[in-house]
Amino acid sequence: MTDGAAGEGQTWRKLSAEELRAVADKHQRYVRGIPGGSRANLTFCDLSGLAMAGLDLSGGELTGVRIASVSAPGMRLKGATLYGADLRDANLMRADLEGADLSEADLSGAVLHGAILRDAVWVGANLQGADLMRAVLDGRAQRAARAAVAQNLVRARDTLARPIEDMVARHEAWVRSKGQDGERLDLSGVDLSDLDWSGRNLSGAILRCSALAKLRASGAVMTLIDLSLCDLAGADLSAADLRAANLERAHLTGADLRRASFEAVAVGAGGATRGANLQWAQLRGAKMSDAALCHARMGEADLHQADLTNADLRGADLRDIR
Repeated sequence: MTDGAAGEGQTWRKLSAEELRAVADKHQRYVRGIPGGSRANLTFCDLSGLAMAGLDLSGGELTGVRIASVSAPGMRLKGATLYGADLRDANLMRADLEGADLSEADLSGAVLHGAILRDAVWVGANLQGADLMRAVLDGRAQRAARAAVAQNLVRARDTLARPIEDMVARHEAWVRSKGQDGERLDLSGVDLSDLDWSGRNLSGAILRCSALAKLRASGAVMTLIDLSLCDLAGADLSAADLRAANLERAHLTGADLRRASFEAVAVGAGGATRGANLQWAQLRGAKMSDAALCHARMGEADLHQADLTNADLRGADLRDIR
């Protein structure tokens, strides 16, 4: 069949579910260095109508691929080439597109809830009407999304009703008074990059889906904080108290977590304990030496090139870590 989405007169090859599965299997063998593998090449292939949830084609060649209206939650396309790809109205919830080349790709109307979009190439990409709720974005992705009038972007800090410093001070009063004074901090979905919260008490704060790249929070008290789906790339959380913190799907590439505590604390009247949640977190290249990770939940976290020298991992859940 032909279409003009990625080149006038171009022909697409329709793949069956069995053919796609064979390509994905060979690609995984290639990635793992197993004989018989080969890098996925789906250039100008039509994958419409296929089940693609959780499919891992990271680093693959997908120039001009058709995934329009496909349901592909959790798909892994980290570092893949998707130049001119047709991703219109696709369900890419929780997809990993970190570092992908999305030049000239059409993502209009795509659902990208919780997707990781840092370090991607956006030249000529169309994000009109894309739903970016809880997506992890860097500055380039935010600019491309704003220009295309995408939906559910992180808010700029100048849209807040009060100065951030006042809100943090009120939160610290709320913590000291055990909720009798002040107000709990909720800055979900706000751009908070480059702030300095070193030594502050942010216990129990709600910062879900916020942009916190290069945050300086060395020695901060962050027990029970909600940092799920936050962009914390390059953040300094050294010696921070992150016991029972929620960092599920947080982006912590290159973050400084040395001597930080992720241990369990008692939660609720029953005395049950809960460790920090680092499931599906991106910890590539993170500095984690001497970190206390006892009983932390780290299932499917990406720990490539992370430094865990002398880290305490007793009782930690390390199932399916990458």
